[in-house]
Amino acid sequence: MIHHYRHLLIEECALIMLMYTKQSFRGIARRLRLSVSTVPREISRHTIKIDNGHDASLTGFRAR
Repeated sequence: MIHHYRHLLIEECALIMLMYTKQSFRGIARRLRLSVSTVPREISRHTIKIDNGHDASLTGFRAR
């Protein structure tokens, strides 16, 4: 079985950040046409532990 993987676009990261506080992981994944497991993984990778918020701007910083 072949799995296809692509990096999230910065716009997708930003949308996850905006929707995170108001929608479920499943709802976010459905709207962005992503796997349900992608959403919590993205949030856990780029969450600021101090206030437990999601910051999409960290995506590019941590990728370097």
